[in-house]
Amino acid sequence: MDKETNDALEGREDQPRQSSSAPADDKNQLAYCVTDIPPWYLCIVLSVQHYLTAFGAIFSIPLILSESLCLQHDGLTQSRLINTIFLVSGICTMMQVAFGVRLPILQGGTFALLTPAMAMLSMPEWECPAWTNNASLVDTSSPVFIEVWQSRLRALQGSIMVASLLQIVAGFTGIIGFLMPLHWAFDHRPHRHAHWPVSPIAGSHWGISAMDPALIILFSPVPSPGPYSCPSV
Repeated sequence: MDKETNDALEGREDQPRQSSSAPADDKNQLAYCVTDIPPWYLCIVLSVQHYLTAFGAIFSIPLILSESLCLQHDGLTQSRLINTIFLVSGICTMMQVAFGVRLPILQGGTFALLTPAMAMLSMPEWECPAWTNNASLVDTSSPVFIEVWQSRLRALQGSIMVASLLQIVAGFTGIIGFLMPLHWAFDHRPHRHAHWPVSPIAGSHWGISAMDPALIILFSPVPSPGPYSCPSV
């Protein structure tokens, strides 16, 4: 009898332990695994969120390169370049998802190419003519002005094509596996030196410019529910 009573008491002691550990296990579970497919309505919301994260880079790259392309006084051509990069990003994304390795990523511009692009366009043979700095002397419909910015754009496109061929060769040969330990050295330096073309644009209003990194620092750590009063993701 005493043995049965002890077994019953031990069983009761084990029950709270199992129930208390269950919520902790649930918190550590992923919302979606790699092979899970979210509902279609949630996919639309997540796609819009993913698009908004890349919107700034896609929109700002033509604006940053406009001065090096002698287009600082041609807003119409700048808008056409912005429309072009949005269209090409959408086409590349559809091809990547449908025919490529089907990674759920948005193809778009990258700030890593800004530093070499601006370094190439700052060479003496690619410097903008002095008259392009004066808005009163710029005729956006003139064939001379069109050739000025299109020649620089063609040179920039050619260099990007050559860089893409090098990426294809690196992918086919498997050399990327040997370069992975050096990823930080290859990735950090272009971003570290890409601040100087943005500084004149940000200097027009430092309050608005400082709000962007402040919000990133504020919302980058995702708080866990419980110790914080603010809502968490």
